[in-house]
Amino acid sequence: RFPVVIGCEILYEDRNHEMLLDVLNERLLPGGVAWFGDGGRVRAERFINLARAAGYTLTLRDELGNELSAPRAGQYQLIELQRPA
Repeated sequence: RFPVVIGCEILYEDRNHEMLLDVLNERLLPGGVAWFGDGGRVRAERFINLARAAGYTLTLRDELGNELSAPRAGQYQLIELQRPA
């Protein structure tokens, strides 16, 4: 198990979202953080909703590290997930 998981360009297919959450649940320590770089794919919003429903706390950031109020398409975003303790 790991305190931090980092990924990039892994949210582009819906069929992988549940599997990715399964991996996080198995490999991310309780209270751990995952950072996923996303190029602004429209599929990322589905993953974000699934992660929130699974109890993860999410923060979205732009390319400068500023917090975003909502997912955005067509522009880079960093998706920070914190696993429940």
